[in-house]
Amino acid sequence: MKSHLKYYRKRAGLSQEQLASKTKFSVSTVASMENGRRDGSVDTIISMASFFGVTVDELLFGPNDSNSTNKQPEEVS
Repeated sequence: MKSHLKYYRKRAGLSQEQLASKTKFSVSTVASMENGRRDGSVDTIISMASFFGVTVDELLFGPNDSNSTNKQPEEVS
């Protein structure tokens, strides 16, 4: 399952390396989760959600929007 980790990382203005350093996860873990090659353990997902101040649901499925439950986050460039 591809998470919305990249969206939240870019919104925070962090590179993969910076996020890995701040969360104590490897760059390969961050990259693999962003690319959908790795889901991440429950503990990893909870830690990432906590780091960004979002729920696990938001990290996995995108930001909550009261107008649409299936709305995808806008890509942050």
